[in-house]
Amino acid sequence: MAVPTAPRHRWPRAPRWLRRSGVFLVTALVLEYVVLPQITDARSALRTLSQVTPVFLGLGLALEMASLASYSALTRCLLPAVARPSFATVLRVDLSALGLSHIVPGGGATASALRYRLFTVAGVPGADVLSATAIEGTGMAAVLVMVFGAGLALALPSGHDDAYLLTAGAVAAVLVVAGAGAAALLIRREPQTVALVRACTDRLAAVVPQRRADAASRAIGSLAARLRSLTGDRRLMYETIRWASANWVFDAASLWIFLRAFGTTESVQGLLLGYGLAGVLALLPVTPGGLGLVEGALISVLVGFGTTHEHAVLGVITWRLAEFWMPIPLAALAYLSLRTGTLRTQHLPPRPLIPRAGPAEIAVGDERHR
Repeated sequence: MAVPTAPRHRWPRAPRWLRRSGVFLVTALVLEYVVLPQITDARSALRTLSQVTPVFLGLGLALEMASLASYSALTRCLLPAVARPSFATVLRVDLSALGLSHIVPGGGATASALRYRLFTVAGVPGADVLSATAIEGTGMAAVLVMVFGAGLALALPSGHDDAYLLTAGAVAAVLVVAGAGAAALLIRREPQTVALVRACTDRLAAVVPQRRADAASRAIGSLAARLRSLTGDRRLMYETIRWASANWVFDAASLWIFLRAFGTTESVQGLLLGYGLAGVLALLPVTPGGLGLVEGALISVLVGFGTTHEHAVLGVITWRLAEFWMPIPLAALAYLSLRTGTLRTQHLPPRPLIPRAGPAEIAVGDERHR
């Protein structure tokens, strides 16, 4: 006779209306206390539109496109060579996920699930997609934190030693050290790390199904193997660092060019500090792509370093049009081309587009989904 098993405990889930109300409330507070104070003088900023230089606008747009292409080049070099899709396919997959993350609050997990789904349909093994996404996200975040740290180091001698900036710099340094230590531990102590993950999932057996615990262990093992191959291949490591740096450099240069288009030249320390801080804030799952947080923080930092409020508002808004809003229609076109071309509907297995994946599959996030 079969022995009845105790039912699994499930944590109560908040009603959908309550979750949506919370997102709406947070967005309203961000707009009220962060965005609106920065754009109250936007009407006076419109007078400077006559001073815009169209050549700089075109150059800034080209730099933003180069930033997107660099991110896809980084993705492609981290995928295994035996199952590596074409650059055009990788670019369209990344654009599809990026656009989704810009319209869904806290959309990093949802976008990662879509990205995972499309890459596996394209023939990339799921474990390789997860490990590449984890390495990519960690590396991109580390480079972004270093950009912020460089701006902070350059700003300190000039007297910009704000306590909040120093605290943010200290937190960023701790995160970089913790990430590097975790990567070293995973490479040098893989069996112990996998055993630790297995022990943690076993203790959470009441809320974590066995198949998800197995998936977490496999993902950790795949990540460790990929990290070993990355550190053992200098050419691949240099290529990874090069493309990760190019993504942020092109994006920051685009911001500088858009500011220059309206007749202002931002200092290096102000640009790096403001851009790094805005990028870190964009990682917070509060609003889609940091909408409102990025604009408010970036305008405040630029004005603090001498840029006029009118020029800062116009430059930042123009940059966000290219960096945040432009990928949304491009994502729709990219996804449509995948479903009608490379990944046609009849080639998709009969399962949901975004699977119900466990934490090891969707919680890796994606730092480019700002």
